[in-house]
Amino acid sequence: MCALWKKKPAGPAPRGRADAVSEILGEAVSQRVRACLTFLDDVTNIKDLVVSFEEADAEGVVVRIPSLCGMPENWIGAPVVCHFRINDAQREKRMLFFKFSTSVIAVEPTTDGEVRIGLAAPEALENAQQRRCVRVAVDSARVPLFSLWLGLPEGTRIAGNSPRIVSGNAASACVRMGNLSTTGLRLIVRTDAEGALASELQDAQGCAFYFEAKREDADTTEAFFANAKLRNVQCEAGREEALLGFEFLAEGAIDDDGCIKWEPLKSGEITGLGPFVFKWNLTDFCKGRTMQ
Repeated sequence: MCALWKKKPAGPAPRGRADAVSEILGEAVSQRVRACLTFLDDVTNIKDLVVSFEEADAEGVVVRIPSLCGMPENWIGAPVVCHFRINDAQREKRMLFFKFSTSVIAVEPTTDGEVRIGLAAPEALENAQQRRCVRVAVDSARVPLFSLWLGLPEGTRIAGNSPRIVSGNAASACVRMGNLSTTGLRLIVRTDAEGALASELQDAQGCAFYFEAKREDADTTEAFFANAKLRNVQCEAGREEALLGFEFLAEGAIDDDGCIKWEPLKSGEITGLGPFVFKWNLTDFCKGRTMQ
């Protein structure tokens, strides 16, 4: 692994703690787990990257990005936080969640067009789960309609702005909503269309979603407007679909003039969406279909 390293991190951790960290990171490598790499500085338009563990030793950790455009040389030296989880070897079906803080010390392209990132060896791991809320799988039965705009500033008249994506529209057949929570959602996009759409979303100053959530015990829906930001893109070689993760930043409503008005989220969540997510999650749990 040392070919990737341009320098060694300074100062080894105390032996006992280093052994524990090494054992957990080694388990992450052997399980080929995915992780979320969060940049603390504005070195990339995408705040969170989905990566996979490839190697780990006393010198550092190597993670791989399945898909990336260009070589991010400006990442070297950038501080990052890595969240990951492993299967507990002592208890079946139990997950252990960890995070660590470190910095990027090397970046290297691979022969298959991917990118390997070298991270300085972390001195410690913390028990931490990144997810802030429950997310549930959704389909057209739960969310019969959603639309996506590339930027929708406050005061914009909705009637004069056509959305980039409209579910059910033949031109938008390459996109569907995969899961939903009170703090964000995931779109599933065919890889033949992902490149152009992801590029548009990264260049846009935010985006906006309109979606309708259907009650399971009644033939009625409730409408929601959300201002959002693309946070991560996951696209693996050989897969026909890419995953785009969004974080909600504000919730909206249409005023008497037909213009959008945005309000900051209360407690970081979309108002009124929680009961839908709770009910759907309960239904899935009873059916034995839970999300990891």
